[in-house]
Amino acid sequence: MDDRLKRFAHCDPSFFPYLKTTLEQLPEDIRESVLNNQAFEIISSSDITEECSLLFSFSRPVEHVLHLNMRALSGPDYRIIFRIALEIAKYVAMRQDPKGDIAQRQAELLTQWGFERDVRSMQHCRAILGSDGYQAGYNWARHQNPDYLLQHFGLYYDEWNTKGLHRLPGDTKGAVQAATKETLLHQETPGEIPMEEAVVEGIMAALKEVHPS
Repeated sequence: MDDRLKRFAHCDPSFFPYLKTTLEQLPEDIRESVLNNQAFEIISSSDITEECSLLFSFSRPVEHVLHLNMRALSGPDYRIIFRIALEIAKYVAMRQDPKGDIAQRQAELLTQWGFERDVRSMQHCRAILGSDGYQAGYNWARHQNPDYLLQHFGLYYDEWNTKGLHRLPGDTKGAVQAATKETLLHQETPGEIPMEEAVVEGIMAALKEVHPS
């Protein structure tokens, strides 16, 4: 790990492996800019969800602050990496042309950096996370024995964690969905998001919390 990451003292160490992976995927000039620009900071805290306010003190003027939500750690690895890259792309776009179309430039940068598939799937992921099916799956899984979850869903965990459910092979996804139907037969998810897909996302997020990699 690059020792320069240690300067982000207000960032929870749980994010450091994801920061390292994200930066390694970026062009060298962008990576060096992020690591060397003392006016760019990354913060997070496990206390932010429990406290009404927190004070962060910096030894130098700061122009840009990237705040990482600890709740993101329950998502798949690929999504955490993408979210970090998404905000770094915004930081770069704002520095390149503060008065330009930041969102458009952000998407262009992410595509250049190899995140094109993630850009296309971002809206789908947001819809899944906001669905009743996701909450139903998550809440159900959090009340199950961790070993039971690992036994029934661990086979697909690594694939989900690195690729996401919507990228799994069709036969694998079908097997996961079949397993959830047996335990969540009476759950309903209104809207256009497939119930099984949303439920499985919630279950996998809970599995990552009880069996972090």
